[in-house]
Amino acid sequence: MCIEPHMGSNRFQAAAGSSKSWTECWTPTLCATTVVFWLLMSSLPADTFDLQGHRGARGLMPENTLAGFARALTLGATTLEMDIRISRDGHLIISHDSRLNPALTRGQDGKWLAAPGPAINSLSLEQLTGYDVGRLDPSSRYARRFPRQRAVDGERIPTLAQVLLLPPAAGNSQVRLNLETKLSPLEPHLTPSPEEFAAKLVEQVRAAGATGRVTVQSFDWRTLQQVQSLAPEIDTAYLTAQQRWLDNIQAKRPGASPWTAGMDVDDFGGSIPRMIHRTNPDYTHRHHKRQCRWQ
Repeated sequence: MCIEPHMGSNRFQAAAGSSKSWTECWTPTLCATTVVFWLLMSSLPADTFDLQGHRGARGLMPENTLAGFARALTLGATTLEMDIRISRDGHLIISHDSRLNPALTRGQDGKWLAAPGPAINSLSLEQLTGYDVGRLDPSSRYARRFPRQRAVDGERIPTLAQVLLLPPAAGNSQVRLNLETKLSPLEPHLTPSPEEFAAKLVEQVRAAGATGRVTVQSFDWRTLQQVQSLAPEIDTAYLTAQQRWLDNIQAKRPGASPWTAGMDVDDFGGSIPRMIHRTNPDYTHRHHKRQCRWQ
């Protein structure tokens, strides 16, 4: 089981909207429970529990930045999770949003963007690195979600190539990378094709000698199919959501979801595992050992 904590989140506040600080909420019972939990985890095999740093450590440091990933390593993360997009000139860069996010992006004038900025794929790497993503706009709702995030002024949008160099430089050859391909079949103009996206990603991961330490995940299963075809040695994770903000399964609707690579969950009795298994039975047997659950 792979549980992805939001490091530094408000999870341990006494109640939603509580005015208590997080230190006040650490009761003796909670402390004892936490100690028992970590003792239990330490007694399990090394690959049983996977501590993932979501977007680095965004509760503590600017998300999807080198500073955030470095912090996650010092906290003992066993996997660095991040979002992959592609710049106009073909560089794999780390960014969650399809457009520059005004809550965390400042221009060269030092001011936060007043509205969502240009699409990531419309900007070159040089243009992207001209923006500062090291501090949240304190007036934004996003900043209120992460009150303990420490600013690191001058942090830039990193490339995947830079992140791949980070663990070896820190003396960590074991940490895994969980790379989410960010593309949508509903907005094809904002990304390359799934084929091009997957080819670039596989090429860079192979060049870094990291195929055994990488998982590629996505809500858009088309890239996962391409990765499995190009590089069967790389793990993949089929993400699903059946929420108001995203439903990429679209059960009990006519035809297949545009997210699921041409497959219709209704043809599999509503079973998502059976549908995923159909993508490549041999592959899913070889790569069955890790199941991720978002918390």
